[in-house]
Parts: sequence; structure tokens; C-alpha cells
Amino acid sequence: MDDKRILIVITALNVGGAEQHLLRILPELRQRGFNICVYVTNHPGTMAQEMENRGVHVIAPFGHTWFTQRGRVFIYAVSLLTLIGWILRYKPSVLHFFLPGSYLLGGIAGWFMRCPCMIMSRRITHEYQKNHFIIARFEKWLHKKMQFILANSLQIKKELQAEGVPESKLKIIYNGVDLNYYSTPIDRFQKRHALNLTPHTLVIMIIANLFTRKGHKDLLQALAQIKQNLPHPWVLLCIGRDGGEQRALENLREQWALTEHVHFLGERRDIAELQAIADVGVLSSHEEGFSNALIECMAAGLPMIVTHVGGNAEAILHRVCGIVVPPKEPSALAEAILTLAQDPDLRRCYARAAQERVGYHFSHVTCVNQYEALYKSLLAPQITP
Repeated sequence: MDDKRILIVITALNVGGAEQHLLRILPELRQRGFNICVYVTNHPGTMAQEMENRGVHVIAPFGHTWFTQRGRVFIYAVSLLTLIGWILRYKPSVLHFFLPGSYLLGGIAGWFMRCPCMIMSRRITHEYQKNHFIIARFEKWLHKKMQFILANSLQIKKELQAEGVPESKLKIIYNGVDLNYYSTPIDRFQKRHALNLTPHTLVIMIIANLFTRKGHKDLLQALAQIKQNLPHPWVLLCIGRDGGEQRALENLREQWALTEHVHFLGERRDIAELQAIADVGVLSSHEEGFSNALIECMAAGLPMIVTHVGGNAEAILHRVCGIVVPPKEPSALAEAILTLAQDPDLRRCYARAAQERVGYHFSHVTCVNQYEALYKSLLAPQITP
């Protein structure tokens, strides 16, 4: 199967849900005999070297190092031509697109080059289409050129059906998490001490890049409503890179007198250690596909509060392994946080149930097996006896 090549197309390999997903599954698929490379349509990103280190080659557009000095149309044109050149050279049997930007560019290149098999993974809700009518129409046209379209939640699948994608083209592959990664004991006391937290501090955590759609403002507003009722001392740890919202959030933190409680930690590599010291996890998103951070927190034994968007409610069963609240409703978020903050026994109950659910439904092995089966089914007709 090594001569049958798969080319993954994505915007960049920065720290994000789709990118982390690829970093986990692609090296293992390569070990299983698939010849896989990644083409980034913009720039390599912070995780590109790690992908290379794990044996998956990353291809960037010609001249990407000076892209920041050029206009968007120029970047798009250079990236498109570079991709066409790589399709000619690499001759992939399968083109697989992740995220909207790469779907538009890669879909054009694949259609122009008459690639034998193209598939797309939709990993976020189609909210972005509402203000981009032309993009929405163009995506619907591209859908017809795909052999399969993958969703990572039932909600995303329903949206794709509403866009006219037939059931026969749709498949769901949920994100997966490796439970063995969370089996190593972590010294909670030492880690808390390193962050100047006492053993008795209530630690609330959100793992999400600082974008408006992640709902950090709602979370701060919720905490402002209940700050006097929470067990003291308490902190909120915000983990994720700044997507342009941090300054505004810092201003709100000061305005709502939360400065001593709310800490922005930026991108971190010690996520598992931070999850181990937390008491409550929150995902306050306005839109979501199927969150890697969510199932990772579940695997780490962290009771979760999530908004009812995307696949959140498919992962968290309400009042079984966490609490599900409506999006954009800080008061509902506040009530849920207070419920878990004041009940350690309930937190432990939800944590155990969450770990069990991840093991049964969202394991890394199951996820990789599903990709392997899909790629084999696509490549099999092309293999000559």
C-alpha cells in the first residue's frame, strides 16, 4: 500500500483541535503502512516540526517565509500553484481536506488536476457560512466532487445533510483520546505549588484558544456573578493562545474585579499536569465541532460543564458525567459552576462516569481504526492484483 499516497491538506499546523487530531492519528496511520504527507496552505505552524519528528513529511507553499508581507490574494495564488505542482509530483491517490480554508483551495486544485479521490472533514459548525454567502455556495459545489465527507459529530452530520450532502457520502469519525496517556501519576501538590496554588484552592479550568466563539467572556461574566459564593480561595486558569481576545478579556477581568482569580497561561505543553490539578472544567463555546479538549479532560477525570453546541452533548450526558447548559447564557453557566464547586462528591461521581464514557466511545484506537478502514476502502479499488 506504500505506493498509494494520501495527501492531507490543512491551513497550518498551529495548536488547535484539528491540528492536534492530525498529530495523533497520522503518525500511527503511517506506521500501519499508509504513505501520508501534509500540505499546509499558509505556513507550517508551531507543530510542523513535531509532525516531521513523528515521521510525517510537511510541505509548505513556495516562499511561505515572506507571506506576511503579501496580500491575501497573492498568498492564495502562490499556495494554489504550489499545491498543483505537488499533486503533479506526488500523484496522491487520496486528497483529504481539513478546515474550510484548505477545503476551498485544495478542492480547486484537486478538481483542476482531476484527482481520483477527494474527501473532506468538516470539524466545526457551519456558522462561518452565514456571513459568507459565496463561500457557502462554493462549498456546496465542492461537496458534489467529494467521494466522502466526514463529520466529527452527529450535529455536524445534520448540518451537512441540510447542505444537500446525501447520506451515502457521509460518515462520522469521532475524535479519540489515548487513556494510557493519563495513567501516569502526577504530584498534584507539587504542580499546584509551582503555580502558587494551595492544596485547598478551587481550580476551574478552560482549555480553548482565545477567540470570541469560545465564550470566555460568558465565563468571566458567570464568575463575576458568583465570585462571593464560590469556596475561597478559587482561580480560573485559561489555557490557549491569544486569538485576538486577550486584551479585551483582561479589561473585563479588571472591570469585574476578577484580577486575583483569573489567570491567562497561554499555550502550554503540560496540559495533562494542569488537568490533574483542576477541580472543574468548562467549555463555554458558542460553536464547536467535537472538542478534543473536552474528551481529554474527561479522560483526565475532570468533571465538565459544557455548552449545548456541536458535539458537546454527545460527549457529556447531562447530569450523568457532567452538566450541559445553553450557549451564551452566563447565568446558566454560573449556576452549573456553583453546583459543582460546592459538591466534591458530585464532582467525583461525574469524573468517574466521564472516564468510563471516553473509554467506551471515544478511544484513540477506535478513531485510528476507522480512518484505516476508510482509507483502505478508498485505495482497494485502485490496487491491481
